Amino acid sequence: MKLKDLYKLQTISGCHFSASGKKVVYALNRIDKKTEKKYCNLQLIEVKTGKTQSLTKGDFIDVAARFSPDCKWVAFLSNRTENKTTQLFRINIKSGKISQLTHSDADIQQFSWSPSGRQIVLQTQAHTKSEIKRRNNEAQKALGVVEMHYKKRPFFKSDGMGYNREEANQISVLEIKNKKIKNLTLDKDFTNNGPIWSPCGNFIAWVGSKFPDCDLHPGEDEIYCHNLEEQSVRKLPGSPSPKWSLTFSPDGKQLAWIGNKNAAQWWSNCHLYLQPFDGSSEPEILTENLGMCCSNLSLGDVKSGVTDSAPIFTADGRGLIFQYSSEGHTYIGTLDIATKTLWPTANEPGVCCEFYTDASRQQLLYVHGSFYDPMQIKLLAANGQTQNLTQLNKNLLQNYNFGDLEELRITLPDGETQIHGWVLKPPQFDPEKQYPSVLQIHGGPWLQFAHAFMHEFLWLAAQGYVVHFCNPLGSKGYGEAFAKAIQNNWGQPAYESLMAWTDEIANLPYINPNQMGVCGGSYGGYMVNWIIGHTHRFKAAVTQRCVSNLVSFWGSSDVNWAFQQAFSNKPPFKDFTNYWRLSPIKYIANAKTPTLVMHSLNDYRCPIEQGEQVFVALKYLGVETELVLHPEESHGLSRNGRTDRRISRLKHIKRWLNKHLTE
Repeated sequence: MKLKDLYKLQTISGCHFSASGKKVVYALNRIDKKTEKKYCNLQLIEVKTGKTQSLTKGDFIDVAARFSPDCKWVAFLSNRTENKTTQLFRINIKSGKISQLTHSDADIQQFSWSPSGRQIVLQTQAHTKSEIKRRNNEAQKALGVVEMHYKKRPFFKSDGMGYNREEANQISVLEIKNKKIKNLTLDKDFTNNGPIWSPCGNFIAWVGSKFPDCDLHPGEDEIYCHNLEEQSVRKLPGSPSPKWSLTFSPDGKQLAWIGNKNAAQWWSNCHLYLQPFDGSSEPEILTENLGMCCSNLSLGDVKSGVTDSAPIFTADGRGLIFQYSSEGHTYIGTLDIATKTLWPTANEPGVCCEFYTDASRQQLLYVHGSFYDPMQIKLLAANGQTQNLTQLNKNLLQNYNFGDLEELRITLPDGETQIHGWVLKPPQFDPEKQYPSVLQIHGGPWLQFAHAFMHEFLWLAAQGYVVHFCNPLGSKGYGEAFAKAIQNNWGQPAYESLMAWTDEIANLPYINPNQMGVCGGSYGGYMVNWIIGHTHRFKAAVTQRCVSNLVSFWGSSDVNWAFQQAFSNKPPFKDFTNYWRLSPIKYIANAKTPTLVMHSLNDYRCPIEQGEQVFVALKYLGVETELVLHPEESHGLSRNGRTDRRISRLKHIKRWLNKHLTE
């Protein structure tokens, strides 16, 4: 694996299946190496022949493609507008003609075709009056933003997105024939998300929450329904709790979604819920006893916009197709609603994510990736046969001889708890030699390393390193008790499980125990900081986009003030001792490990001051350290940053590891 392959790797940003089951549309990403700009255009696959053609072209971002019910059109979101706002377009599949459906001052965030195909429901967020005024005035536009003024929202910035607006999301309906838009919601005290149509086309359901109260109390969601015939809105009964990905049963009598019991329980599994649409009873949790998380929690570094999908009812309405994460994989399964029995549907090793069915619900389209293959679009036919509809990266990856990936499980000293992980060996591995190694630690913390493509790991292995990674205590995919182990105790349980894992790795005959390094980002950076303050066993450390001081993290991060439930459910000014106890910077005086600190200047998730504190402290202590900053980049640099900066990051990691482990 080479660094320049980051320019060549083909990734997709979503796909969709036509109701007829004959066509597939997907968004293919590309990078202009000269300008370092990223674009995305739509591709169309004929399922029967496998033929692929370009549906849209140009230097635009065309995403969220959806077939019309009659399969004649594809609607999509794009920035191919003069003012670069995101608007709704549609393309005639036969003629290739593109028309703009919305000319709104608001950004179109989501949309869904009505069953008749004559209307489209929209989720929008309005621009402020000052934004609109500046956009329409060339002189003001050239000068840029003068100020951002916040009166209501504590959630005033969002990593990777910039500074938020104070306007709530609204729901409206577009009449395609005359392009008129009718607002269904206008209440500025509620924000609304994820609208869907009922099968009969008479109702629209969505998730709503009080605004801006939802900033301080996230996840207090409720389901609302608009009756288009009566022009009335009702709320379904049930406790306010996190809800997303709504879906109707074929007869329109049931509503299902993914959600949590309580937003404060970050360690808990998200579940599949079911409720009569008439509101005659409270929601039922369908997956509570299955011990799994009904979402894709698997980490990779080429995700590129592929998203989770809403569950889908089977044709008879008796089952639900959904995705779930378990022990380093993400699968698609079908749940029998009556018996609560789970049947594997797409359970090949790796990560199954975005998925759709045709109108008959007999064919399943999904995106699948594995450790040696970033992603492909696959089709599971009614006869149970699976076929690849894409051959992305085939020519690129077939030229490489990747090292072997070995799965490993170790038992902790309690004799019961197991830690699950993997060991990636270099290409042309020689079992008679001893190799330097790198422990990689994931972020989250409530996520999981998985059998998913990681360019970084494959590239480091190609440099001659054994790369090992595991899911320590606190990871998801191994049951709620496993994830809850770090509740109000972020550092020590994960540290102990990582050290037990490292002990096992150090005893492997091909590992040089004196040439071991450690790398991690986000919560993984937190753990690197914790490690260098508690042990000197590693000869080099790389902490990236890290957390170091939970006291200053509160209020400066875009979400951490709403994350306090992970600790004592109190802010640090009411529980300083606890926050300080859990802060790696408290133990930094013990550090001796040469440590490279890397951070992005526009990281709003883990603000730059978190990395700066580590760097300055190590300098003060006389510990060898360097600080590398990447301008304009967010928390997601390693996954979706500008490609030359991603390459810069990897070069610095290699340089630091080589200096302290091999030179």
